[in-house]
Amino acid sequence: MGNYRDPEVLQAELKHVLGASPLVLAPSAALHGEGAYLTRQLPDGRSVIVSRGEDGVARVLVNTCRHRGARVAEGSGCARRFTCAYHGWSYDSTGALAGQPGRPGFDDVQASDLGLAELPSEESFGFVWLVPAGSPGVTAHLGSFAEPLASYDYASFQANPAMEVELSANWKCLLEAFFETYHFPFVHSTSMVGKGSIANIVSYDAFGAHARLGVPGVQMQGLPDDASPADIHMSVLYYVYPNLIIANTVLGCELIEARPAGSPGRSVLRHTFLSKVDPELVAAHTNEEYLQAIRAVIRDEDGPAITSSGGGISDAAHDFALLGRNEPGCQHIHRQIRSALA
Repeated sequence: MGNYRDPEVLQAELKHVLGASPLVLAPSAALHGEGAYLTRQLPDGRSVIVSRGEDGVARVLVNTCRHRGARVAEGSGCARRFTCAYHGWSYDSTGALAGQPGRPGFDDVQASDLGLAELPSEESFGFVWLVPAGSPGVTAHLGSFAEPLASYDYASFQANPAMEVELSANWKCLLEAFFETYHFPFVHSTSMVGKGSIANIVSYDAFGAHARLGVPGVQMQGLPDDASPADIHMSVLYYVYPNLIIANTVLGCELIEARPAGSPGRSVLRHTFLSKVDPELVAAHTNEEYLQAIRAVIRDEDGPAITSSGGGISDAAHDFALLGRNEPGCQHIHRQIRSALA
């Protein structure tokens, strides 16, 4: 249980797992147009701004005024300037210093040296990624997983506002909950997830550190042996190492990100729904209905189950958590993290 409870393990994960690999920070679709931005908290606690500049380039900027360190942005939206409420310094959408009240008091410092600090990033495969110094680029990080990820063309989807839920559980507990279907009959028996899927049976494929699960839909029950490909109804789940699950369905995809929240027993689940921009397939009201329904499942069904698991792990007298052969996705996640820590 130490890998769930030990503060030293969490610090090692922050350095060698979450801090050493490219991380998805935002879907490209959430940064539609010049000046679009959103704020994010990194696993290590730092606040950043993901901003699309007037030049069309997406950047990851540290959300810290270069004067006295106050935040310059909150939430998300579209803005030509990020302005510090403390002393009024402002920055443009690329992070350059654009306004400096009381400039004569700082005339011995070049304004060009006072822009928001920028972190290495890359926009590819429909996402903006943080790329820590020394880590491989995104394509190298994905390896053979790049091809299936690219096939979805996520940049063409429509982004909906994100939801964050803080939970009393280790961040890996969140990943486990969304990369197996063993729990569906017990946690989701009355909701759309449980009713729409055949539980506790999945296909499993590994792509280096990443993995894919195929989850059959109830429409596949009783199919004849000679059923056509059109009769196969499956949801496809991707694990993008180290902390992202992508659930692909006919309506679009869900991004489920797990990150620590300051201690081994606290974490944040961030959920973003990307809907397909296809009016013949999905009506606007269906998007909203689906979004609210799936978030109720995550908040009111998965959330309590994950919290219960987290609390039990904190109290447990035994030294290990048990993963069955019917949970290959969870086993894969732990193997990759252990390998990085080794």
